[in-house]
Amino acid sequence: MITLCDAPDEFSFVQQTACEAGGEDGGGLHHDDWNLLTADERDRRNRWFMRHGRSPIGGLGLSDDLLVRAGLRVVDWGSPDD
Repeated sequence: MITLCDAPDEFSFVQQTACEAGGEDGGGLHHDDWNLLTADERDRRNRWFMRHGRSPIGGLGLSDDLLVRAGLRVVDWGSPDD
């Protein structure tokens, strides 16, 4: 993901690497379930959102379409309202 963010010309490399790693299970951005988190983890993530306005993955600015095309399956925080 960092390579896609820092060097978009390396898309083919990232795509090939994901394919070799078995990335055929549905790439793209997926969100975990906040209801399954501990209260401490929900509080920690809420503090992060208040400070930064987005999750760490969201800060990279990679679109879901790009992740799908690259074959990367990424689990992100989403937002508490998802």
